[in-house]
Amino acid sequence: MRLLNYRHGQRYASIVVCDHPASPTWPFDAGETEEILSWQGWECIGPVFRTTTRDAITRVRARHRIHDGEKIYVFAMGAGGEQRGSGDRVRFIEDANRLAPAIQERLGSARLLFVRGPLFPREIQLPDIFEDIAEEPDLVSLIALAHGAVIRPSFNTTWECIAGRTPFIALPGTTFAEPVTRRLSTLGAHGLDTSENVDRLVDEVASRQFAAACNPILEQFNGAPKQKFLRVLDGDRFDRRLLTNTSSDPCHTSSIQRNRLLPELSHLKDTIRRSTNMVALFIRIDDLTALDSELISFLTCCMSLRLFASLEIIPYHNTIGGLEIDRVDTEGRIEIGQHGYAHLPSLGEGAIRGEFISAQSAPVASTQLRSGLRQLARCFGARFRGGYSAPYDVPSTWLASAWEEAGGSYLSWIRKEPKPSSLPTVRVSVDPWDWGRGAAVSFGVLCSTLAASISRDGTAGLVLHPQCLRNETHRQEIVFLLEEMIDAGCCASPLKPNPDA
Repeated sequence: MRLLNYRHGQRYASIVVCDHPASPTWPFDAGETEEILSWQGWECIGPVFRTTTRDAITRVRARHRIHDGEKIYVFAMGAGGEQRGSGDRVRFIEDANRLAPAIQERLGSARLLFVRGPLFPREIQLPDIFEDIAEEPDLVSLIALAHGAVIRPSFNTTWECIAGRTPFIALPGTTFAEPVTRRLSTLGAHGLDTSENVDRLVDEVASRQFAAACNPILEQFNGAPKQKFLRVLDGDRFDRRLLTNTSSDPCHTSSIQRNRLLPELSHLKDTIRRSTNMVALFIRIDDLTALDSELISFLTCCMSLRLFASLEIIPYHNTIGGLEIDRVDTEGRIEIGQHGYAHLPSLGEGAIRGEFISAQSAPVASTQLRSGLRQLARCFGARFRGGYSAPYDVPSTWLASAWEEAGGSYLSWIRKEPKPSSLPTVRVSVDPWDWGRGAAVSFGVLCSTLAASISRDGTAGLVLHPQCLRNETHRQEIVFLLEEMIDAGCCASPLKPNPDA
């Protein structure tokens, strides 16, 4: 920390420490803490860590087939890396294998899940007593489901145990300048025992005591000290020009580009502000069968803006897995919808392209719709919320009833509303791509079209396509547009009507 202050203390307006002297992971003594707090521009905003949600718990429970009443214990080294030559992985396995039988003996039966992590080599063999899990991107939810954990006490994994109120045994490894011993001592001072006492993990009274010690900590620190961070940014020392040097940020647009686009936004933002009701903002991404890096970049930006997005997947060609989505979104803000079945065009009257548009295809289509629905529900669990969008935006007259019979919950559309329908429908009407020209519509035209849709429908909906998001300038303009719409008062909304129903 001294070296960091020496090298960069005068260079940056603020240095934000994502921990706090009052937290149980703060490793510095009173004198060191006083010294750190005396440095100009340094701010301790509190620990930043992941927490779980009800939807995330449901997805993880389904992914690992965890039933009510099952005793679950998690063994994890975090990402599974080690200092070269340290032998930490083998030592952790040996220690885990020593503790695991003791847990089994005391309980009679328990599931012992060993999560390797992305840096843990597959060729290292685990003892048969463990269920071998290659990777769990939502480890905080799995730990929250567990009755106990055995971990290498890195900062993140330690806080994930505290967030889940899950008692844990800490097995320190070889670190680079990370004060683990001090951290464990501070945890103990806060009433969090991390010793190798297996009884703490299997005894219900001890578990309740651990949870009771976590409660006041979590009341003080929620893992997302956003307001404290914003106060640092709004302080007199902070120079917002520092934000312009962020070319590596996938969500960033240059100050020159922003200034050029701002005049085009004035009418749209005025329309949002004048709206009598809150303007719901929908995002639908069509024609999905795989996730490429550009789409992941865009979704990451959406998640950072606290937006929702519905990924409309073609079941027959799908290669996307639930874990891929979980890596981008651990809060359930990405939902899955069904986009046809195979997206094969057929010709109807007037040579209109579409899928399932002829009456003769109804029996086969009903079977395929049901098959696709089951596939998406099995793959994505609670993320699949029963939505359907017709390829080419051409819904047949019998589609709504066929989708309802298959078990679907709602329909989304662009210009052609599915009729008749007893299911709820939601309109997502603005496509920022000109398919005739094979290029993005101008930013000004896009803003005008959105303003018109708000005046007409009271909502703003963008329907995007992955191949169109591969243009970096276009993608950044869309992200900037979304930022400005949220700033003007749009309400980020999931596509499914009544999402809690």
